[in-house]
Amino acid sequence: MLEQNDTSDPISEICLSFYPDQIDVLQATTQIQYWLNGPDPLDYVNIYINNDEKNNGLNSHFHYVSLGLSDLYGDERVHKRVKSAEENSGYGYELTMRVKKEINENEPPKWPVKLLQALAKYTFQTGGILDEGDHIPNVLSDSDCKIRHALVCEDSMLKISQTRFGRVKFLQIVGCTNDELKFAQEWSTRKILNLMKNFRELGNDYLLVDLKRSKSIFELDSDLRRKTLRNLKKEGSFMSFVKSKCFWRLNLECSSNDGNFKPYDQLTFNIDLETARLFPLILK
Repeated sequence: MLEQNDTSDPISEICLSFYPDQIDVLQATTQIQYWLNGPDPLDYVNIYINNDEKNNGLNSHFHYVSLGLSDLYGDERVHKRVKSAEENSGYGYELTMRVKKEINENEPPKWPVKLLQALAKYTFQTGGILDEGDHIPNVLSDSDCKIRHALVCEDSMLKISQTRFGRVKFLQIVGCTNDELKFAQEWSTRKILNLMKNFRELGNDYLLVDLKRSKSIFELDSDLRRKTLRNLKKEGSFMSFVKSKCFWRLNLECSSNDGNFKPYDQLTFNIDLETARLFPLILK
């Protein structure tokens, strides 16, 4: 549900310093708050309109900012209260996304709100947190476009902030193609994101998500693939770990003589295929 709202939570207060004319920010709200046993962990997603006035509107976009991964209330209804302002507020971050705004487009798309809710739900359910330099495969796999995956970086405008309920950083979700994901995994997410900032098709430093983008940066610049492969060969992969769902099974046999359990010398460990494919990159 989209509605106008003038909230006084710590995250909206930070954003207001960058969007002072949007006090009544457009806000996507969950019908039942998570702390009232609702299914969605984000109480709100604020949607700001960035008209990119310094470039005459060339990179106009909707700026989505989540509210709920950090502590909004300070009363332990969702997150534990911090003992000092230097501690992380809640999970220590909120998610953002910048989605390209078409000319005369006034209604922001709703799919980014669903995506941010899904990513927040992953963190609430598993305890796995996102961070700068992460990649998220197939997060947009339901869309009929080339932008199917996501990379994570720090928001170019919203920096680490101290709130009255602790410290919060803002992590931006950036859409990417198969090629861009592949090189982010095999080389470096941060370095691929830096390359992406050179392209106006992505709004340069804004790193806009445009589901209509039909070419990867390696198709837009025919020489970039060769340069990246050369750097990859020289530097190798910067990936040090990968997050994945996994499970294992340890079978125990019982000795009929003394009743003690003796473990087999074999452990069954299961991970998904995507994680298995990335293991050699981590071990290099």
